[in-house]
Amino acid sequence: MSSLQKLGLTPAFLDSQIASIAKANDLILVTRNITYFENFLGLSLENWFSNTST
Repeated sequence: MSSLQKLGLTPAFLDSQIASIAKANDLILVTRNITYFENFLGLSLENWFSNTST
């Protein structure tokens, strides 16, 4: 069971695939939908449409 499922969160399958690929390849995931990915631990995110990034 994934750590997100243990927290009661069930991300969309494709979001999980995208996050996994980015994490496995030590990439920064650029997305406008930060909230879809912010619960994936250790994933670097950037939103080029706002001034915030994680």
